[in-house]
Amino acid sequence: GDAVTVSYLDELTAGAEQRNRLLTKSLTATYYNGEITPISYDFNRSGDGSVKGVRKELLRIEPGERIVAEIVDFDLDVGLERDEVEVEVQINSDPPFKLTATETDSSTGVFLAEIDTSAEPSEGKVVVKQGDKVYLRYKDLQNTFPGHAFYRETVVLLNKPTEARIQIVDSETPVEGALQFIPVEGDRPDDYLSKVEYRLPLTIEVIDPDRAKDSRSTVLVDVVTTQGAKIQVECVLSRSFATANEALSDVRNPALLEGRFVGQIPLLLGSPDSITMVPEDGSLPKGGLGKIILPANDDPGAELDDGSDSREALAVLSVIGSDQFKASYQDSSRPDGSEASLKATAELFSAATLEITDEEYLEPAEIVHVGKKIFLRLADPDRDVSDKRDLAMIRVVTASGEDETIELEETLTHSGVFTASFPLQAKSKPVAGNFEGKIECFFGDEITVGYLDNVIQTPDGQPIIEKMIPVAVGTDGVMAAFSKVYKDEDLAIQTQFHIAESYFELFKSQRKLQQDEKAAAALASGRRVLRDLRDDYPNPKYAPRVSYLLGQFAQEMEAWNEAIAAYGSIVRNYPEHNLAPDSQYKLGQCHEEAGELDEALEAYVTLAGTYPKSPLIANVMLRINEHFYLKEDYAVAASVGEKFLEKFPNHEWTPKMAFRIGQCHYKQEEYVKGGKAFDAFAKRFPEQELTAQALFWAGESYRMGKDIPNAFRRYNRCRWDFPESDAAKYSRGRLALPELLAQFEKEANLNE
Repeated sequence: GDAVTVSYLDELTAGAEQRNRLLTKSLTATYYNGEITPISYDFNRSGDGSVKGVRKELLRIEPGERIVAEIVDFDLDVGLERDEVEVEVQINSDPPFKLTATETDSSTGVFLAEIDTSAEPSEGKVVVKQGDKVYLRYKDLQNTFPGHAFYRETVVLLNKPTEARIQIVDSETPVEGALQFIPVEGDRPDDYLSKVEYRLPLTIEVIDPDRAKDSRSTVLVDVVTTQGAKIQVECVLSRSFATANEALSDVRNPALLEGRFVGQIPLLLGSPDSITMVPEDGSLPKGGLGKIILPANDDPGAELDDGSDSREALAVLSVIGSDQFKASYQDSSRPDGSEASLKATAELFSAATLEITDEEYLEPAEIVHVGKKIFLRLADPDRDVSDKRDLAMIRVVTASGEDETIELEETLTHSGVFTASFPLQAKSKPVAGNFEGKIECFFGDEITVGYLDNVIQTPDGQPIIEKMIPVAVGTDGVMAAFSKVYKDEDLAIQTQFHIAESYFELFKSQRKLQQDEKAAAALASGRRVLRDLRDDYPNPKYAPRVSYLLGQFAQEMEAWNEAIAAYGSIVRNYPEHNLAPDSQYKLGQCHEEAGELDEALEAYVTLAGTYPKSPLIANVMLRINEHFYLKEDYAVAASVGEKFLEKFPNHEWTPKMAFRIGQCHYKQEEYVKGGKAFDAFAKRFPEQELTAQALFWAGESYRMGKDIPNAFRRYNRCRWDFPESDAAKYSRGRLALPELLAQFEKEANLNE
């Protein structure tokens, strides 16, 4: 009941508004409400050979397992030595017996008592059987609740078989609101088909009390899709997706008592052959619960904890819109003594989004103009149903009478995003059903675009999405920088290209001068010229050059995705064009700058394989070498470096690549190879800036490889030939080592 007050007199205050200021804080001394918890330990061996115990809360045991009663009550820490407290142990309704719990250290307030169990009578052990209850209690003499001496009690259950249940948690995109999970209520029929939202992780719940022995218990669930993609998830104890239960409100660990396990798997559109690990860049939701275990043929022994650092990779399950998920759990202990394979199924059920956008498919459009294009973007993961670019049907209706059903094509084989653009043709009385690549409308019209989804989209229960946009009464005039009409089409096209290229150079110069507004204006003008060129002269032979310039604009602006799309269209559609090799190289550059290193490597390797005579191959090999070196795959990095030396013996980067080869061997702990590589460098480039370092590292390699004579000679040569270098300073330090001094004496004796 005492109050402890701490005071401080602040004599100098801000602005000297107060001469003195007294600061106080109070603390009231009170009793601690103790608790008793059954625990156990997992023992793990660390890299240095030591064994460390990890505490876990215990609920169920098998006969023969140990129970540790843990009492936390700081009021009982009364002496300078390790204190003791009396613990009562009772089996079912049998008379209790007493044990002594000892404090873990002199002033911890934590007391432990060990109870060993056995199925058969044994000295020093408690006899238990399946279905028993072991009660543990101690008397809390001083507390604030209930305020008088009170027995704190807990129970340990002797495990018995139970019938398990597996279910996939439904998720949805409501008409109004954010993505959400729908907690499971009550028992489900055996043929229940869960509906899951693609944008949320696949969430599996297993209820199996006999597997929930302690707070670190887990269960394994296998998941397979209709198309054959497989993955395994280790589920952990959690009630995150269970309905509220007042009966469990006072239970210390409700999930442990219920035996409720949860595991989550992020989803990604793709085929069974697609990658199973993707960079964790925030574009996919993290699983959050459980540990994903990849199939052995993908990455032997690979496991990924979804709660890992945000810079790491993320394991995913590849799906398509027509897939069904089948989750399987092996219930190996049931009341009737049998085993059962329990299954739960689900399918994708994701709400689509439809937008009328600007020409870059990024921002919603507010109005469209006759003579220009309307741009449509549909995102619907359910419509990605094959390994090809799928199609989605939309309906376009205008107030003036146009009514067309149009196909949108998927942007990639597994993107779930469908786009298209169509010119708006002026016609006061449109004819329905005559679509030939254009939509008929008139000034002041209204265009409505609709899509029939498989998910409810409106508050009144309709599955149709509708987007409406007005048609401008007039069109915006544009004054071109060059308006001469040419009889020669090629001359007109070349002129437009020169204008766009001039804007590009102007844009780069103004960026260097930090004239951001002028640079933005030049960028907009250059893009407008290219778009007009593409619309006015749709001849395919000019498309690569247009895409290349658009890619350069985007690359300068660090809009990597846009640049990747532009360069990618050239290498896919015009692989024989003279711009294709450079586009392939710039494609790798953009992936690399965007942090997509695997895609960058694939682009560089494709360039080397497709265009082996390209002058860019040297730069490609440099980047491939750097990629594997940073990934610590030194064997591949060294191999690439050796091929570089063979192919480009006189390249400006040849010396650094030769030095890199030695580094790779050294880091691989192949010290003999490393020493020979550094020797070869010193012999080939005796006057290079790196030669002193090469001699030092040759010495290091031989020393680590136990070749002391050669190490001694390399260190000596380094300090003799390059006495002023840092490498010589380090070499002199190495020569002072005992084994090098001994070698010095040997060399001296031989010379005598």
